[in-house]
Amino acid sequence: MRGTRSKARYRVTGAVTVTAVAALGMSAPAQAAEACKTSSKSIDTPTYSGPWPDNWKFTVKACAKRSGGRVSHWAKVSWDLPASVFTPGGIFNTPGTGVSVTGKRPGGRAAGVTRWTDLRDRLDRARDGSVTTPAFTTGHGAGQAVTSVVVELDWKNDGKAPVRYVFTTSPKV
Repeated sequence: MRGTRSKARYRVTGAVTVTAVAALGMSAPAQAAEACKTSSKSIDTPTYSGPWPDNWKFTVKACAKRSGGRVSHWAKVSWDLPASVFTPGGIFNTPGTGVSVTGKRPGGRAAGVTRWTDLRDRLDRARDGSVTTPAFTTGHGAGQAVTSVVVELDWKNDGKAPVRYVFTTSPKV
């Protein structure tokens, strides 16, 4: 009997506390708004024309998180190797293979802050993988912000400049 009464007291006390907080106009601390968007692309290997499938599948999750007037930007890039990749190394050139993550105002002409992450070593290891880029923060005040992601691939022995693949931007925060 005694255990039942004390439980009843806690329930009444909890209800009184919630009512008192509401009456004083207090609320729980605001949570930082985080928004991510995932998109994928199938990218053909231009230097291979053999019998094995040669499309790389890239998936990018572009994220932005608001905390007051500051916005954090980052992306997770993952890839699946095509069956035509048998051995590690020698697929991509060093200076032009990576991912650029840009924090900016949506639709704005003004350039945002961009961070580059090199992917050549990871992609040349000849296995599926992923990388989450280092997060960086921009000051957008009360204005909306998004994260845009571009994967650049510089294929070895194709005689061309790096190719840019633009992925879907994060939702606005």
